[in-house]
Amino acid sequence: MGIVEWMLCSPPHLRCGPFFLNALMAADSTVTPALPALKHIQITLSTLLVAITGLWLLADPMLLAPFNWLVLRSSLIAYTGMLSIGTMSMALVLAVRPMGLEQWLGGLDRIYRLHKWLGISTLITISLHWTLTKAPKWLAELGLIPRPEHGAHALQTDPFFRALQTERGLAESVGEWAFYGAVVR
Repeated sequence: MGIVEWMLCSPPHLRCGPFFLNALMAADSTVTPALPALKHIQITLSTLLVAITGLWLLADPMLLAPFNWLVLRSSLIAYTGMLSIGTMSMALVLAVRPMGLEQWLGGLDRIYRLHKWLGISTLITISLHWTLTKAPKWLAELGLIPRPEHGAHALQTDPFFRALQTERGLAESVGEWAFYGAVVR
């Protein structure tokens, strides 16, 4: 019995759900399950997230500092920012359609699926980043936490970093509007 005959003759409850793949594979032995390629997508996404987390742990001195809410918040802001940039960068690499990854993942449709999950991960991490940035201000306005004291920022001695520090407000504004555009879109 071929696939078409099986689809026409089988009851509807067998044509959907977990029984469908088993029955379809039994009807035609040339059909291979898609699970290994899906595993490659999960492995690739998990490896990227673990690698970024490992780099963050190596670079962040938070583990050595005594516990403080503001230090933890600052560290989590940096972490979610790194995750956002890393997942966005990988999504851009996938947009080039690299042949090695196409073979590893099992075809262009799998690359599109990984691209989708990278986009979802980026949106989640950008949302967490934005929330961690804005939440203390909201909590202070509601009177739930005291307004933190802001000390003087360290002055940069390098002219390049001094120029970057003067453009921080512009970068924050552009990033915030880009986030709003991504959420509304």
